[in-house]
Amino acid sequence: MKRWNLREAFIGEPSLEREGTCRQEAGCDAVELEIRGGKATLVVPASTPDSAVFQSRAFAQSSTWELELEGGWVVTFHLPEGAIGASVHVAPSK
Repeated sequence: MKRWNLREAFIGEPSLEREGTCRQEAGCDAVELEIRGGKATLVVPASTPDSAVFQSRAFAQSSTWELELEGGWVVTFHLPEGAIGASVHVAPSK
């Protein structure tokens, strides 16, 4: 896992040290997790050839993703057609 403070990551932005302040509230951190494996289930029209799956409009509209992360966690999220968000589930590895 890698972690860094977003505010401090931008070059040229004032840092807490340059401003002479203590680290009390420094904004958000980015957390990068390694993906060890997983699978994606895509819903495309039956007439879509394998070579065109990623170009299909339906590819981005209805899919389920299961990612196996470092530390044994499994993140599953579903993007249903027409949704304004995703259903996300996080669980320890099976």
